[in-house]
Amino acid sequence: MKKLKSILILFFFFQGLSLNAQNVDSLSLDEINAVYITVYGQRVGFSNSIRIYVDYGQTENFFVKNNHLLKDKDGTPYQFNSMTDALNKFHQFDYELVSTYTETISSKNNSVRTYYVLRKMKVGEGVNK
Repeated sequence: MKKLKSILILFFFFQGLSLNAQNVDSLSLDEINAVYITVYGQRVGFSNSIRIYVDYGQTENFFVKNNHLLKDKDGTPYQFNSMTDALNKFHQFDYELVSTYTETISSKNNSVRTYYVLRKMKVGEGVNK
């Protein structure tokens, strides 16, 4: 019985972290007051993980580095296994994919970046119907 109780406590602890810990520019994803956001992913060094950058219309802050980077509550960049993993996380916060577009980052080495435009679903449309 103690083992089951411990497992349940750990489960709810990590569930709480996974749903409430994503922040952009010191706002949680729940607090962003925007219908549309644009996100893109960038590989982390030589790993298979990606970091997510979010644009909800916030102003650029010259003094705050990476204010578009999705971070946990401690300010550590959140890492995903893939863009699909990231889009599934945004869906938990009632965002849906509307469109994608690409932009050439460097013509020298043919680097392109794909942007994902997401829309905040209205009450009754999304996961939390």
